[in-house]
Amino acid sequence: MASQNALLGLIIVSACWTTNALFGLEGAGGTFRYGHIFWKRIQGNEVEFTIQAAFTRSVDTSYFSGSALDGYSRTGDVITMTGRETPMFDFGDGFEQRLDKLEMTVIAYSVRENWFLGSTTLKGHVYPTPNNEDRDGLSSRPWLAKFTGCCRFGELMNNADTPWVLTAEVDLQRALTSPRVGILPQISVPSTAYKDQFTPDSVEEGPSFRVPGSAAVPEDSRCDRRVKFWELDKPWTVGTAARFKTDSSLQMDLSSDHFSSEQALQCCTKPSQCSDDYGDNPSVSPGCFFRLLRSDHEQRALTVEGWVRISTESGGVVMKTGKKDGTTCADTDKGLCDVSLMQIALNATHVTVGHEVYDEMNNVWMLKTVSFAVNSNALLLADLNNEDYYSNPSDRVVDKWVHVAVVRQTRVKKEDSSFSQWFSTYKAYVNGQALELQTLNGCTKTVQSPECASRPGGAFYDLDDGGDSFDTGESNLLPGPRLPNPFFNNENFGRCDWDATWELCKDSFGSETTLQFGLFEGDLDEWRFWNGERRQTDVLSWFQKPLSPALSVYYGNPTQISGSGGIITKDNYKIASLLIANFNFDWDQSNSDSCASEQLVDGCAFTTLIPIFPVINHWEANTVNEVIFVETGTSRIMFYESGELFQLEAGGVIRFKQAFPIPVGMYQVTVRVAIDRDTPRVPVDFIVEVLNQDGFARDSDLRILGTELCTIPNQPCPYNPDVNQYAPTLSITGNIAAVPESDQGCPEVDDETNTAVFVKGGQPQGLLPVDDNVYPNYLRAYAGFEVALTFHGADSQPVPASGPDLTQVGFSIGPAPAYGRFSTVRGTKRANMTMQWTPCDANMTSILCVEAVDYHIDPVTNLTERSAASQSKCLAFEVEQDPPPVFLGPKMLLVNFTMGKPHSITLVARDANALDDIEIDLADGELPAGLTLMHADRDCLHCIEKSVTLAWTPGVNMGGFASVLRFRVRDSGGAVCSGLARQEDFVEVMMTVEKCKYMVQKDMQLQELAAVFDMDWIRLWSLNSMEPSLNHPDYLVLKEPPQVIHVGHRYRVLSGTEPLDRIVTRFGMSMEQLRQLNYDIREMEEVPEGYRLCVVPNSCKGLKDTIYSGLEYKDNKFLAQQGADASSLDGMQTRT
Repeated sequence: MASQNALLGLIIVSACWTTNALFGLEGAGGTFRYGHIFWKRIQGNEVEFTIQAAFTRSVDTSYFSGSALDGYSRTGDVITMTGRETPMFDFGDGFEQRLDKLEMTVIAYSVRENWFLGSTTLKGHVYPTPNNEDRDGLSSRPWLAKFTGCCRFGELMNNADTPWVLTAEVDLQRALTSPRVGILPQISVPSTAYKDQFTPDSVEEGPSFRVPGSAAVPEDSRCDRRVKFWELDKPWTVGTAARFKTDSSLQMDLSSDHFSSEQALQCCTKPSQCSDDYGDNPSVSPGCFFRLLRSDHEQRALTVEGWVRISTESGGVVMKTGKKDGTTCADTDKGLCDVSLMQIALNATHVTVGHEVYDEMNNVWMLKTVSFAVNSNALLLADLNNEDYYSNPSDRVVDKWVHVAVVRQTRVKKEDSSFSQWFSTYKAYVNGQALELQTLNGCTKTVQSPECASRPGGAFYDLDDGGDSFDTGESNLLPGPRLPNPFFNNENFGRCDWDATWELCKDSFGSETTLQFGLFEGDLDEWRFWNGERRQTDVLSWFQKPLSPALSVYYGNPTQISGSGGIITKDNYKIASLLIANFNFDWDQSNSDSCASEQLVDGCAFTTLIPIFPVINHWEANTVNEVIFVETGTSRIMFYESGELFQLEAGGVIRFKQAFPIPVGMYQVTVRVAIDRDTPRVPVDFIVEVLNQDGFARDSDLRILGTELCTIPNQPCPYNPDVNQYAPTLSITGNIAAVPESDQGCPEVDDETNTAVFVKGGQPQGLLPVDDNVYPNYLRAYAGFEVALTFHGADSQPVPASGPDLTQVGFSIGPAPAYGRFSTVRGTKRANMTMQWTPCDANMTSILCVEAVDYHIDPVTNLTERSAASQSKCLAFEVEQDPPPVFLGPKMLLVNFTMGKPHSITLVARDANALDDIEIDLADGELPAGLTLMHADRDCLHCIEKSVTLAWTPGVNMGGFASVLRFRVRDSGGAVCSGLARQEDFVEVMMTVEKCKYMVQKDMQLQELAAVFDMDWIRLWSLNSMEPSLNHPDYLVLKEPPQVIHVGHRYRVLSGTEPLDRIVTRFGMSMEQLRQLNYDIREMEEVPEGYRLCVVPNSCKGLKDTIYSGLEYKDNKFLAQQGADASSLDGMQTRT
């Protein structure tokens, strides 16, 4: 039942696509849905890249086939990626790797949402330096690694069927690893705003979602693993634009060696004349480009297109070709210093194009132009006034990014077999819309309307280009720019002398011809030159897409055509075109030293720029005055459409900012993340599906409406309200508890996030709902200990009036953590699935994203209805090393006991891992008689605590007892995969029992107590005549707390060692009584100097004289004054 349970997964792919579309993909649209790059340093400058990518699952090609029941891939399958273009990985240092032979492992998939996700690793790439440092070593920028291919998912509302370019920064001086993102390839949001139904005054906000991320490799500090920087990126790297002032320009010399020499010109039609650096196709050679500029009877059409933003009403010339500025001219040059072979100008209302022709009659160069009115196309005016495209809607193009395309054709008038007259016509497009010249509409050989009078001569000209008509919007015939020698013959056709009348040939320009951008105030981006006519369909298909010959198999390689020997001729130029050059104005195509990275280019100047194609040196352009890089516009009309749809908020929140409700459908989003602002950024590219849902409260049923929110013209709602009225809901349960405030996380970077820890089940209270602790909050787990969660999905689809209820709910699961295990889905309309995971790697953060997905069958048609998904929820597991158990308090305890007095000591041990288990035992030492150990479990919601209590009442013979007990606490060690031994901690308890003191027991009389200590009541009473006092010899007055009395005198040995038998003799005691009062001398025969004993003198049995009796002095001084000279006390004699 896997197909019905919708156990969805992901695969990490390094998309492997072949140069040509492979079997099974010829009729399919784009299939790319998700991409992510992350990396880690291995050693030195060696870096390992991981590429993740998701694609449409149900594509009938052997490359996507797998072991699932439906024949497609599932988790664990190994596939070879393919597509309409060869995916490439550019490491950024001049090395590229084709991915069309690379195998990937499917790590997850979704049957209901029809995607799979895979992963591959590129190992062993060694960069020459830690970053892309400049030669002088004074500045550096990161290496830019790019994952490219085509094409994006064909059902996207924005950027459908376009190439993708994902760019990751690598700078080993700033970081040793990149972040890793854990979002699903496709997530769902409602089309209308969220509004808290329980808070009437709550502000309506647009649908939003978070992009969770963490460090790609383990880090000891959890704060170093958390992503703290996000930014919205473009769907592909459109790079930068160039900003010009009215006195600045960018000029490229069309040198004679490469462009206008005899060999270069002949290369265009004779490949044998081409040098090696002209490429394999002569039609894109520099010589062909020059022939197109001057106009040529063999090369009939030149198309120039690019993006421009003028900042003034007057605009100006944005591109021209001709003599280099500042050239010294001879009188015979007939003004060639000012000649323009082609120029394009733009102001607020018109596109003006043309060229210069020499007027022999007046000995002056004349500018021949034609202007195309912006307001001549209603569709263009609608675009210019569309607030979704432009923030300043109007009919004018000032301060707006617009795409201008100009086609120039060479038209040849045939008068006889030996003489031709050459003309040029122009067409102009703005934003792909043709600007018509209404006065020249439809002039043909059979339709001679009055408007045709504006053609040269006022009548139809017989042209030799295979057609006798003018296209709609095509300009009148303008003479030149190259005018033929009327006296030529077939033998020397095209060869001219300087003095020839009406002559403007290749030698007229030579080495001083230039291609020049600029001479206006504003910005330029992505300018392309084509051999052949780009038809309107061609312009519309490509003007919003970046173009590279290496990424063009789906739409046709722009430098290759089929038929006609692969070249452009006068017979195919109207149906075929070849890319000659493409200036994308990106900062990495320049020599700028001030652009440290793509994120810092805004405003930095450059002096040279090369095109992205071709990659040969003689196309290098140089700046005149200052030209700077600026950010490419984010208007939806330009290269990418997502820039105006979303806004970035704190904590990685991406929110729709368009007016509500958001049009339903799938939208592509690209986000770049970094550990912090100063570290390298890596991209993640995914799909957001906007469901046609009305307003909802958090986690309530989300209703899918039928047509109210489906606002796209001629596009049906994706969901049938009779079959699928509700999106499912998702909730997550498990046993978690809050960690202490002091251990909440990283307050310096994310003080609003909370951390919870997994605990064992059966807690009576205090557990937290997992739904309130999804990302950006964190769930703490420990290596080697299993955590468990249950995912609950529910769908509120009503039971059909007739027929069975066929609604089911399953789940889409993001890349599962290693060793994670998932149960089968239990239930149908209300379903659940459990996850059990024992993490083995510590000091890492693993992110798991989940969504519930429904499954409906139309009871009428018995067809499967399109599935809808809940909003995804992501769980961020912070896996820490299993902490060792610890005893709370000091590691050494000194405890003094009193005989007869009950004592207890409690040792408490704690393990911060609430899933662990601990035990406390005696590791060293011997328990004294009567001491008991009582073990207990203690309450701790976020941890595990146990205690052992030592309970002991020392007996009457325990005075002087001393011992050290060493207790140990040990944990369980966790699962085998963690590789951890059992951890332990120790505490020492130093126990002593005070001598000569005893706590009186209840109802104990003086005589009874004296007998216990082998003395008479008189001596015991006299020992306590002061404090504590015994007021009467016949009984003891008990006090609260119970009274402690003296049961002997303290005696200290003064000098040397003293035998015990001498002591007992002196005090009139028995040896047994002395040892009973002094537990510590039971094995001793003598005691050292300074030793303290408890004695009970017996005046009847002891010595009547002290050792000081009969002392003899050397003089009459006091002993106190002569202590140093006194005889040894050990040698003094007593008198008896």
